[in-house]
Order: sequence, then C-alpha cells, then structure tokens
Amino acid sequence: MRIVLSVASHFTPVKVAAVECAIKLNLELSPDDERIIEGQMKICNWLYNQLVQRANELRDSYVQNQDAEVAKTLYGNRGLRDLVPAIKETHPFLKSVHSSPLKNAALQLTRAIQDYQKSRKGKRQGKPTGWPSFRSHKVKPFSLLYDEPGKGFKLEGRTLRLSLGQTSEGRRIYVTGTVEKPLSSFDDAEIKQLRIKREHDRYFAVFSVVRKFRPESRQGASAQAPQVIALDPNHKNLAYGVDSSGQAIEIVNFRGTKYFDREIDRVKSKRDLCQRKSIPVTEDGKFIYFKPSRRYQRLQKTHRRLLQKRRDQTKLMLQTIANFLCKHYSVIAIGDYTPRGGGISKSMRRGMNNQSLIGRFKLVLKWVAARSGRIYIEWPEHGSTRTCSECGYKLATGLTPDIRRWDCPACGTHHLRDENAAINGLKQVMHKDLSCSDQIPPVTRRHSARFSGSGIERTPLDATGKPSVTTTRVVELRTKRCEPDGRRSVPHGATA
Repeated sequence: MRIVLSVASHFTPVKVAAVECAIKLNLELSPDDERIIEGQMKICNWLYNQLVQRANELRDSYVQNQDAEVAKTLYGNRGLRDLVPAIKETHPFLKSVHSSPLKNAALQLTRAIQDYQKSRKGKRQGKPTGWPSFRSHKVKPFSLLYDEPGKGFKLEGRTLRLSLGQTSEGRRIYVTGTVEKPLSSFDDAEIKQLRIKREHDRYFAVFSVVRKFRPESRQGASAQAPQVIALDPNHKNLAYGVDSSGQAIEIVNFRGTKYFDREIDRVKSKRDLCQRKSIPVTEDGKFIYFKPSRRYQRLQKTHRRLLQKRRDQTKLMLQTIANFLCKHYSVIAIGDYTPRGGGISKSMRRGMNNQSLIGRFKLVLKWVAARSGRIYIEWPEHGSTRTCSECGYKLATGLTPDIRRWDCPACGTHHLRDENAAINGLKQVMHKDLSCSDQIPPVTRRHSARFSGSGIERTPLDATGKPSVTTTRVVELRTKRCEPDGRRSVPHGATA
C-alpha cells in the first residue's frame, strides 16, 4: 500500500461512514428460562450431528457413484439446509426451536465443508482444515443464531424477548431476558443479527451491528504534519514504538501472564489426577463413556473460568492500548512479525507461541484504526534489528534475544535493540508508504505505557531504557471523548 502524503500539506483523517462490529452483553435469565435455552442449544447440536452423519453418507455415495445431485446437496450452499424440513417431519421435537437457529446449524456445517474443500485444494489461508466431525455440547455449547433483523427477537430498552418454536398444541414459545445495558447507549447501532451463547454458567447476547463513527478531531491537526508511529512487536514487551516527533514508547506486555499460567497449571494438574477415579458407563453390556468424578467436574469448571478471565483481561488491555494509539497518532505502522514456532527451551516456546498477544493486537489495532479514521500499515521488518539506523550498516549475523543493546562497528553508535528496529521501521514507512522524507528527529524522550486496569500508566525512561527515578508517573484514564455537540467521537469499550 502506498499513500501519497506531503509533510507540508494539510492532513485529513480517513473518514469511515460505517463499521461492522459486535456488542457482547451479559444476558440475565430466570432459572426456568435458562433450562429452556439450554434445551434449545442441545437440540441444535443434535441436528448438527445428524447432518454430519448424513454428510458422511453422501460423501461415501459420491465417491462411489459420482452423482451430480449428491454433490449439489453435499457441497452446495443450500443443499444441507434443504434437508432440515424433512428431518423436522420425522422428528417433531425440532419444531420447538425457531427456524433461524436450525437453518444456521445446517449453514454452519456447509461452511465447514466448503472450508475443507478450499483447504484441500490450497485455496484457503491458515492451517489445514479437516472434514467436520461430531460436536459435543458439553465441550463447546452450541449457540442460537438469529441472522435476520427483527425476526425471532425483539429488543426494547434492556428487555430482550426471544421467539422459540411451537409446542405440540401449536402455541408459540417465548423467553424474556434482560441485557446489562440498552443498545441506545451505543450511538447509531443498527442491529443485523443476534447470537445467544453460553460461556460456563453465564449467558450472553452478542449483537452484530453496523455503527457510524466520526473520526477524532484534534486541535491544530490540519495545520501540522501527521503524527506517525512505527511499532516493533516483540516478546520482551508487546511493542516498542518511535514516532515522528522524536518520542519513543515501550508498550508493556500483559502483567498477569505468569499468574494465570501458574494457576492454570495448578488446577490442570489436580484435575488430571482425578481421571483415575472416572467410572465407566455401560449400556446393555456395551461401554459408552467414562463418567468423571465430582471433583474433576469442579476443577474443570474452575479451569474454564480461569481461561475466560484471562481472555477478558487481555482483550480489555489490547482495546485500551489500541484506543490510546489512535488517540495520539494519525498513522500507525506495525512490523509484520508474527510468532510461528521456534524457541530454544520449552518455556520459551510456550511464551512465544501460546502466550504471545502480537497476532491479536494487530487485529484489534487494525479494527480500531478503521473505526477511528486512522491509517493502519504493516511494514516488513526483516533485518531491521541488525541494521544500524544511523549509517545503514547491516550485521552479517543476527542478534541473539539476550542482546538488548549493541554498538555499530561502522559508526560506533550505541543502539537500544528495539528502539533501533522501530527507527528503521519509521524511516521505511515515511519514505515508502507516505512519500515523505526519511529524515526523522533523534529520540529525545522515552517512556513506557502499561495497562493499569483503568487506563494507561505512562512512566518516563532514561537513556538506557530503564524507569527514571527523578520523574513521576502519569495515568491516562479510559475516558469517553466527546465532540462539541456531545456525541462521542471514538467510544471506548466497544467489543471488536
């Protein structure tokens, strides 16, 4: 991507008319309604497994006969969906579920089969995808998807009314719940679809909406050059950035990583010891499954809660950092590095592959930048660490992870490892992507940015990259910025 932008010209942020996003709200239901919703999810899971069995039979039939009608049913966009009415006639209990969740259960299987076909032919990016298998509702609860606006659900304030199927007498079934906040608190949110999902013991209503955002406006932004920052993602910290005004910022990684790893490992070790007390369940002399002990079930529930808590906290941290960057900078560039294997020891591989937030941070930053009217760029960072940002000399071999500072053998300049890579990235972005001069001012100020739970805590750093003892910390809270007419320009807290 090449963006022509003159430093002396006026800078106008890219305006975004509408952005698709999801709003996840806690859904409060009565115990009876929770049992009804749980039953609806189990029925959809049962239908999905029935369609998987039917798809397996069609696949075997197509391999033998090469029948075009079988291929149309199996691989077509509506083939498996058209089988649902016949299954409902033979199994009347399916009529107790609304048609939208049943239809989307079939469409979900169709998308899984199409992804398998694309992966097998090399037309799908990412890891190879296998043929869809049977689902377990206990392992991953099925969700109820209403994909048509206003069909099957009605939201009035905080009250959400869900329309289910019909009883054997033909009476429509309704369930009423309460969401944690009305959608009117989100400006210009147009509902497209609704998904009801369960995570552990809690139910959520996930609204897919289209929201209209107005880009942020800063005083004097039209009379000054755009603020550009280049970020170098790494594992010691989440990212290290240098901006066009000579300021360096170190974005500190998630602080609870070691705590959650320790607690999750402790609970998993206790849970796994309980497997020896599982009781085999048989029916007519045939083994069915192992029934876990009550202690195993309790520890399994605790393990899932810890995983969910870690996901929620890291998600809030990444969104807060992304909003912080979009608030202060007009162009945000980040290196294209993403961890893919490697690592010397087991703990290092775990930290690089399982605990790394770099991939998620890029997705969140890209979404927030599009929503805020900012420019998001990924720059190729191959060789940026071992290239001197002062004279351009490139070391013959790379730098090991334990080397955090080094001196250029050509010009003698002392470099901070991450700062040098970020400066090289900033020069590359200014010259190649923004068509500006690659002459940037030297770094004169350094500080770290750490997520504190309520905002960003900024701590000044000295020339060696360590916290300065002569200055105080500044906390920038997660506040809602408003335009002169009272509207929020970039609302915080929206779920990406």
